Amino acid sequence: MRPAANNLITSLEREYEEQRRWCLLAKCSQMKLFDRLVENEFLPPEIHEQRQLKNFQAILQYSRNHVPYYQANNSLRCQVAVLGDLAQLPILSKYEVIEHFEKLQYDHSSKARGPVIIFSSSGTTGRPVKVAHTNQSMEMFSIFWQRQARWFRQDPMALAARIRLPESLPPRKDGSLLTEGQTYTRKRWSHIGMYFQTGPEIGCTLGNSRDWQIRWLQKHQPKYLQSFPGFFEELALANECKKIADSIECLIGVASLLTDSMRNLIERVFEAPVNQNYGMNEVGIVAARCLSGRYHIHSEHCLVEIVDMEGLPVQPGDVGRIIVSTFNNLRMPLLRYDTGDMAVAAKGPCPCGRTLPSIGEIAGRYRRFAHLPEGTRPRYHAIFGAIEAMPDKLLKNLRQYQVHQYRDGRFELRIRTAGALPGEFQQTIVNAWLNTVDEHEKELLNIKEVDKIEGAPGGKILEFSSDFFPDEDSDIIHPDFEHS
Repeated sequence: MRPAANNLITSLEREYEEQRRWCLLAKCSQMKLFDRLVENEFLPPEIHEQRQLKNFQAILQYSRNHVPYYQANNSLRCQVAVLGDLAQLPILSKYEVIEHFEKLQYDHSSKARGPVIIFSSSGTTGRPVKVAHTNQSMEMFSIFWQRQARWFRQDPMALAARIRLPESLPPRKDGSLLTEGQTYTRKRWSHIGMYFQTGPEIGCTLGNSRDWQIRWLQKHQPKYLQSFPGFFEELALANECKKIADSIECLIGVASLLTDSMRNLIERVFEAPVNQNYGMNEVGIVAARCLSGRYHIHSEHCLVEIVDMEGLPVQPGDVGRIIVSTFNNLRMPLLRYDTGDMAVAAKGPCPCGRTLPSIGEIAGRYRRFAHLPEGTRPRYHAIFGAIEAMPDKLLKNLRQYQVHQYRDGRFELRIRTAGALPGEFQQTIVNAWLNTVDEHEKELLNIKEVDKIEGAPGGKILEFSSDFFPDEDSDIIHPDFEHS
């Protein structure tokens, strides 16, 4: 479901109008922060650059004065007079954050006192990256979640639903985690309800069967649904590509990659857009995706660079590594942190009208895809493209699918079904494969029915896996920073 062209463009006046739909709680009634955020979205680009430079200079000086790891790093002594000077500073790797977790935290002479909350990235076989957050850095999550809800044109008084892993949902009154068959109810939405009057929120766990979840959505009729993009696709397939609930007007995809093929299927079946942000536990929400398809950086919270393997800025339109510097976490500031993700460097002003710094589509994890043999992408894209182009009648009994690449060059399409698939399903896949590979590679594709497709520890089902992915890498493309 694609928005009309006239809905892509916004303005300061239109965003102010949207913001007036949101009523602050009595205890927050004097806050001017959210109005300032609206204003910031339309400042001249040179003002954004000046502010980001000033914020980076401040956190750099703070880190030099109060953080042992940065105090001992002589390469951080160079001057940053313009943003172009950032390339002179070292890039902070995930492995350095793991190795120097204690030294990356402030010394006791700084002002970053108060409660400390530790969050970890979601790895598979690799060690998770731990980062210590303060209340201030955590509050940024709720603040920017409201900004994206405004961008997504959500009605603050509507019913919102979440289907997530139990540890990402509010616990029961006795402190135990929600289990299958149970529903939690809140008077206000998570995160945003800290500041604003909202409608109620309900949730259930991913562990429920898909049929149960479909009945649950049809019973409660929420207006908004938040979960993993892969789960939305599973729901669509489980309901035989038929619309699940007329009430759903917006899907909020979190914590994993949404490919074009997934988006097309999900939006066609749900008849609702899938909106996304980009973030990670180490930082919080970094950016929100506008209707024009760009991810606009929350420049009040962080600075984002798109660089090549040498750490230098890539040209607009090229793909590079996403490097993030944080501004609001005085407990454990991250300077030029290598997220491991790749994105397209944006070119020119965004058609949506917002002037916040932006990046193009998230392209995946460079540590993972750098290890893949030449020709991998066309092969798995051919398989996914064939599934995307199939009419719904061929997908009626399909429930899940995953492509796996073996080290000997074989590809395997794993499918979980609720019954026999039409012969045309397999033939369509085979034809797409034959049109992509050389003569001697025609027998390298196997289509296999399985009883279960295992998910990663974070609960996400990877649509593509490979024996060439390095063991230390994470399977998360869009990690979700969670707190209650």
